[in-house]
Amino acid sequence: MTRTDVDARFIAFVGQSDAANWRAILSSIEHRLRAFVLIAGFPNLKGLMIDDDPELADLRYALGDDRFARYVSSLSAVDPIRYVGRSASAPILFQFGRFDPYVSRARAEELVHAVRGPEQAIYYDAGHEVNDPRAVIDRREFLARQLR
Repeated sequence: MTRTDVDARFIAFVGQSDAANWRAILSSIEHRLRAFVLIAGFPNLKGLMIDDDPELADLRYALGDDRFARYVSSLSAVDPIRYVGRSASAPILFQFGRFDPYVSRARAEELVHAVRGPEQAIYYDAGHEVNDPRAVIDRREFLARQLR
């Protein structure tokens, strides 16, 4: 915001997956952002860790049951759902893929309903990447409206 080539009235945040999750923490402390687009975010990290995700099987095996349980428990301090409700009143557009193997409709709704400010959630025929061309258009239109 101190840069002369940036107009502070037009700053927003767009994040996908993990970046969407970090937004939850950012928005609880940073009130200068005017809008947020969160793509394929999830309410907590524990759910991902304890699901039967084959990518995490090696981690579970390497750590062992006790260490893995402590690791998963430690992640709760940065669970997006703990922060998303504390965010300023900046509008949020949530974008999710209907075929996302990591973020089910129920998990998406859990995150969306934790928001206190204005929000909108759109589901696309896509996976975790939310690479439906309509998602790009909706994102652009949302930001144009919010940052006019």
